[in-house]
Amino acid sequence: VSDSDRQTLLTWNSGSSVDCETSLVHLIKWQATTRPNAQAVSAHDGRLLYAELYFHAERLAAQLMAVGVKPRDYVPILLEKTVWAPVAMLAVLVAGAAFVPLSPQYPTQRLELICNQVNATVAISSSNLKHALQTSVSQTVIYAPCHAPGVALRQESQPSLTSADDVAYVLFTSGSTGQPKGAMTDHRAIIATARGFIAKTKMGTYSRMLQFGNFIFGAAMIETWTTFVAGGCLCIPSEQTQLTHLDMFIAEHGVDTAFMTPSFARLQSPNSLPGLQTLTTGGEAVTPDLLERWAPYVKFYTVYGSAEQAHIIAMDGPMRGDHNGASIGRLFEGSSAWVVKPDNPDQLVPLGCLGELITEGPQTAQGYVKDTKRTEEAFRQQYAWRAKYPVQAHGASRFYRTGDFVRYTLNGCYEFVSRREGYVKLHGQRLELGEVEYLARQILPATCAMCVEVVTPKGETADQLVLMMFVGVGHAYMDGPEDSKSLPSENTLQRTAALFRDVRAHLTRTLPAYMVPEYYFPMYALPMTISGKTARKQLQELGGTLDRHQLQTLSMASTGKMPVQTSTERYLQQLWSRLLVLPEATIHADDTFFGLGGNSLKAVELLQALRHDGMDISMRDILVEPRLSYMA
Repeated sequence: VSDSDRQTLLTWNSGSSVDCETSLVHLIKWQATTRPNAQAVSAHDGRLLYAELYFHAERLAAQLMAVGVKPRDYVPILLEKTVWAPVAMLAVLVAGAAFVPLSPQYPTQRLELICNQVNATVAISSSNLKHALQTSVSQTVIYAPCHAPGVALRQESQPSLTSADDVAYVLFTSGSTGQPKGAMTDHRAIIATARGFIAKTKMGTYSRMLQFGNFIFGAAMIETWTTFVAGGCLCIPSEQTQLTHLDMFIAEHGVDTAFMTPSFARLQSPNSLPGLQTLTTGGEAVTPDLLERWAPYVKFYTVYGSAEQAHIIAMDGPMRGDHNGASIGRLFEGSSAWVVKPDNPDQLVPLGCLGELITEGPQTAQGYVKDTKRTEEAFRQQYAWRAKYPVQAHGASRFYRTGDFVRYTLNGCYEFVSRREGYVKLHGQRLELGEVEYLARQILPATCAMCVEVVTPKGETADQLVLMMFVGVGHAYMDGPEDSKSLPSENTLQRTAALFRDVRAHLTRTLPAYMVPEYYFPMYALPMTISGKTARKQLQELGGTLDRHQLQTLSMASTGKMPVQTSTERYLQQLWSRLLVLPEATIHADDTFFGLGGNSLKAVELLQALRHDGMDISMRDILVEPRLSYMA
């Protein structure tokens, strides 16, 4: 790095500090004390003022402590989208503990895995969902409040048991060892993100934020805690309303600020959401068509970050139509970023050169819960080159290796280039291929080599990815190598069918549906690179030579596809054929909507069509079990 580059880096990383040395409990209690009659939550099933929000949180916190919850415990929360969800989260914090959001879409085994990983004994749930936690925790608390309109904050409220250093919550993402990894976000980190978001978007006590994201994702944490730190109102639709009548909900509840994925934002029209003033997107790249649709009508922002960085570390906007879609924007105040050699993070790269992004500052997570090895791999307290840059370390000095390849731009922003091998997004959700591979190896014979890859089928677009498992089965299932550029022989597919059915069944019991490979490709041996590693790129290219018809042939042979039988299954076969542009004959009763090329946008179209035709089905049903026979 030249002297000129060094001076530029000093300038870019010399921002002001951010006020985050407090706790969420303290900030929300301040709102409840100074603005007790201000609206805090406006949900489909009720409304709460700030005094009521804190009152109910204290009541529930008392229940939690009465059954043994102690400071620094972890308390899982399994709830629907409801007015009581933010009460439950705040109650855990008031008790001095950290909450762990869970999804109703998780299979039982994953719920058990997460609860065991955090040593949870007590959870919060609803009467409709509590059965899912029967084998995961010893006690489930169901809060049954009676409304107390206009309630004043009790003078005998206990002092806060939390500080900026305490973990506020843990969000779990996919992990390469078969164990999901939980990023521990402390109060300091989420408050730093909230302050940065508020400063950028000019949120205030007048703001009304849509609570759009699933509680297990970072977007929901941004929506919830940014709103409460700003003193605004969090507006929570039901899952059904969110997908079918969002425009009506936004108008009825006066929503003016929203956070959506670009894919979902494309489904919405600015004309149908006239009250929306600020729209932020994240998780996917912003394309010119999206900017053209929204930028003239709202303040449009895009964000960059992950659970390990309190969800947002950089932000760009308000954006215009000439925006560079690869830009991740500028860092929030109080944070620093550095670009290092991917194979040697102890060396910075010159400005303009490609490298791995490392971030630093108060937004950095404390690490992964009860996972020292992966924490040490991703987080560090110091790098040798940092001493050459006398930039103030704002708050806790921790570094996070993002795994993202970026380059500096001339204006001090960062341009995203690619993601480190192994981490991918599928159907809008982040997964680590290594976790799927780890669990598959538990079933596959030791003689079988295997890897899982995300593949774009021939003739498809980048948002129609499929998950495919390539397995080198050797002599046990094949007489010898076959043409690696075509489908396996019928004999090979028949000999491996039972094996792949067992693998798929095991993964289905363990993983969310989106993480289970739909297609299984047997080979005599996996291709290798000159260094002796699996040639993943070659396998991706092989998968990309297969069109949907060939994939269906592969799927039918390897998983024993069942024909449609009932009239409802026949109706769904015709509907899927129309939405996915596939021949009806290639759609079977045990096919999954996403495995055939469906994505989040197509899922919304499917839901709308089903409800139009009078079928009682929810988006949760489609996501939890997207098989045709189940929908029927």
